[in-house]
Amino acid sequence: MSVFNSGWFGTLIGIVGILVSIYFYRKDKIGARLDYQMAELKILDHNNLALGMTVNYFDKPITRLIKTQIVIWNSGQKTIDGNEIVIDDQLKFSFDSSEVLSCNIVLPSREINKCVVKKDEMYLNSFYFNFDFLDPKDGAVIEILHTGEEVYPKFSGSIKGMKDRIRNRGLTTYPIIQTTLKKARIINLLIWIISLIILSLFTIGVLYLVELISGNGIMDNKISLGIGISLGSFFVVNKFNIFKRKKAPKNLITINQ
Repeated sequence: MSVFNSGWFGTLIGIVGILVSIYFYRKDKIGARLDYQMAELKILDHNNLALGMTVNYFDKPITRLIKTQIVIWNSGQKTIDGNEIVIDDQLKFSFDSSEVLSCNIVLPSREINKCVVKKDEMYLNSFYFNFDFLDPKDGAVIEILHTGEEVYPKFSGSIKGMKDRIRNRGLTTYPIIQTTLKKARIINLLIWIISLIILSLFTIGVLYLVELISGNGIMDNKISLGIGISLGSFFVVNKFNIFKRKKAPKNLITINQ
């Protein structure tokens, strides 16, 4: 009997179809959504200064200097219009005690997004983030130089129609902007191929075991079926980012060389 005529195969296809339908239904319901991640590099600490040594930042004496990078992007399925930012609750990063010395956009996803940062004129411990629009996966990498013991700022603000949809995706490694060399891309491809081979061999072994236990001989083409299931599983895992921690889009944080 062909495996395609088996009852379990039809049930499996039905379950997969239901799961895929649920995924695309939920994905379609996701509107605009703003995510961000942060990383830091401690440049100067007063404990490392020799007795009598002073350090100035543009004639301003400092005893501690931290560089914090923030990647912020639209992780949803709809465009965020900059005009939808609530005027009385603008997008703002702020520290409790650290003073912001400088803040800059070091890598926008696209210049046309017109992402900008601006220091708060009234409070030296905060700055604003603004943009013209952000399509899905659009965003920017922000770099801050600041003093004080605080490493990461707090993020606040409201966007119309996005209640509870500004999410902190936690910390990431510094620097956020990575340089991907051609050699590294080749190594990643080899890892992907080896992983696929291992998964295929494992799947074929499981199919042999199932046939051995059932004794029905229903899986005559185990090798083709095993490779097919492995390819499908690999596609689903990579396409839908299953088992992966949510990260910023690669085109936003990666420079290819």
